[in-house]
Amino acid sequence: MNKLCIFVGMFVLSTATGMAADALGCDFFTSFFISGVGGMIGCWAGWAVNRRFFG
Repeated sequence: MNKLCIFVGMFVLSTATGMAADALGCDFFTSFFISGVGGMIGCWAGWAVNRRFFG
């Protein structure tokens, strides 16, 4: 369950931050970088959700 929570959190936040950066008019590299940061935050958030609710 831990890997699933991390995957979902990483996918959702990475996609959301990448799309938000595109909507704000950032170029490709900046959107890619912001998406990566969102992925790292999503990894932590998925781990925290798993630890709180399933661990």
